[in-house]
Amino acid sequence: MPTTASTPLNLLRANQVCSKLRISKTTLYAKLDKSSKYYDPEFPKQIKLGVSSVGWIEQQVDQWITNKLLIG
Repeated sequence: MPTTASTPLNLLRANQVCSKLRISKTTLYAKLDKSSKYYDPEFPKQIKLGVSSVGWIEQQVDQWITNKLLIG
């Protein structure tokens, strides 16, 4: 999803994504793991924020939710 300088990005940490989706961290990371049966190639990729820190762009997570609702 392209953004402009006027569109602020809000980064979510793993626990915030889990809370928003009402899933566990295990499920969150399973959605990202290509070898998992729960892998979802459409799920937003995490962004490395530091050595041991990652985040997700909230707008991408929201778009993923919207797409899931539209697809059913």
